Amino acid sequence: MAHSVARPVVACIDSNVDITRLLADVLHLEGFRAVPHVTPVRWEASSVVDFLSMLRPDACIFSVSLPYTESWKEFRTLRTAVSSVPFVITATNLCALRDVVGAAQGDPILGKPFNLDELCQAVRGVLDRRESSAA
Repeated sequence: MAHSVARPVVACIDSNVDITRLLADVLHLEGFRAVPHVTPVRWEASSVVDFLSMLRPDACIFSVSLPYTESWKEFRTLRTAVSSVPFVITATNLCALRDVVGAAQGDPILGKPFNLDELCQAVRGVLDRRESSAA
């Protein structure tokens, strides 16, 4: 009897339901178990922390939305609360977000619209780094 290999769980968090569905579909085709989660445009870290704490994903794709300064502050709170989860960050205005974030940020950031192959590579990359740091 063949043993099934556990598929990495990836949380897909965005305020746009169509994007979360698209990400879930693409990631499923790429061998991941993707779980979409739609947030309100104005979200609070505590609600997303609760979702991620219950799901316990291997990685998370997270959209930082406008206003970037406030959203980034909430994201940092989220990041601290679930520090074991690696993130791939997306944003509609990559330059504006990088101005807020600065160069020291370690999670990959992709601008929307993003190339789905690049997004999948970024997810694989954060999962590989997570595995190598755990070893």
